[in-house]
Amino acid sequence: MQNLYIYQQLEQSYEFKTTNIKDYASRAFEFDGVDDYVYVENFEWNSGGPVTVELWVKVNTTDIQENVTFCVGFQENPNRFQVHLPWSDRMLYWDYGNCSRTGGVEIDYTSYLDKWTHIALVSQGKGGRFKGIYLNGTLVASDNISDGPKIPLKKLIIGKWGDLYFKGKIDNFRIWNIVRSQEQICAYMNNRLQGNEPGLVGYWHLDNRLAKDYSHNRNHGTWNGKYCIV
Repeated sequence: MQNLYIYQQLEQSYEFKTTNIKDYASRAFEFDGVDDYVYVENFEWNSGGPVTVELWVKVNTTDIQENVTFCVGFQENPNRFQVHLPWSDRMLYWDYGNCSRTGGVEIDYTSYLDKWTHIALVSQGKGGRFKGIYLNGTLVASDNISDGPKIPLKKLIIGKWGDLYFKGKIDNFRIWNIVRSQEQICAYMNNRLQGNEPGLVGYWHLDNRLAKDYSHNRNHGTWNGKYCIV
């Protein structure tokens, strides 16, 4: 967890019409913040290289609590791959590698509570020069240094780490082994994917109990806790 770095100008910028409401029909997993989570046992992340994680999230103000929204590998510093969305202080913390300035970036999430929001978390990984957070397609926080896990990571959990459970709704969870551009994020945030897009390594609709992975890797998850689709 670190100070916020926001850049007003980028080497290339785009203007897009974005929305904070999903404009396609979809169901979502609702996590109760007590014992609900999705476990993807066979997911593997073998490098600390480039990454993009995308998901739709809705967290109500009354449901804020200390949580890990997802994590890969369950590691401490300097091998983290996780997000707090948001933490109990209403801050969104994106950690990839060392959660100090090299691997972490953050943003105040207060104005995004109580409504559906598209999240895109990106990093160029170890030795890179960019990491950032996009909310509804807009780059809201970034830094010109990046890090990544130093060891291979195995297993993905959506909805908790340890006893830090997430309370809220999650839909269309995607992991890429590339840095998606703002243009790509905006173009696909409201659309279903085919599952064979370049760089896509995990894609869970989260609209049925099977937690099926629609990417070519087929790393299907299992739901734990009280099953609830909304």
